[in-house]
Formats: sequence, structure tokens, C-alpha cells
Amino acid sequence: MRKKVGWIAVAMAVLVAYGFYTGEAGLLELNRMCVMMFLLWLAWPELERLPRWIFFAIPILVVLCAWRPQLILFVGPALFLFWLLQPPKSRRKKK
Repeated sequence: MRKKVGWIAVAMAVLVAYGFYTGEAGLLELNRMCVMMFLLWLAWPELERLPRWIFFAIPILVVLCAWRPQLILFVGPALFLFWLLQPPKSRRKKK
């Protein structure tokens, strides 16, 4: 899947370059998405290690904070505590 994301980022970069060359505004709008796809390609190995429930929890928390901004005062510290309370990562023994 990481290769597919990489190829999509390369294709978008080519389209953005073509948009700069021709001055076509429609292709220049792909610039942000191209950068996001490239960042997704870079972060892919780390994203595979995340627990599955977090992909459902993050959009729900974003919607809740957009609906009631005062919830940011509770969600922010809760996410910080979650980050602190994660179990330590196993360390590989060097041979």
C-alpha cells in the first residue's frame, strides 16, 4: 500500500509541475494534496503500528471539539495522558 501512495504522490507532483508550466489553475490546486500524499507516504510505517480504534476515535474527537470548542480543555489533556501512559516500546537487543 505504501508503494501505491508513493506513486500517487509522484503522479500528483508531475501534474502540479505541468500546471506550473502551463499556468493552468486547476492543476495548481493539487499542490496541497500532493504534499499531504508525500507526508502520508513518509509516515506509513508508523501509521501501521497504531491501534485500529484510534482511526475511529480521532475523527469523533475532532467533530466533538468542532461542535463544542470548550471540550478542547478536556480532550487535550486526555490525549497527553494517553501519550504518557503508553507502555514502553520493546528494545531490540544488539548482537
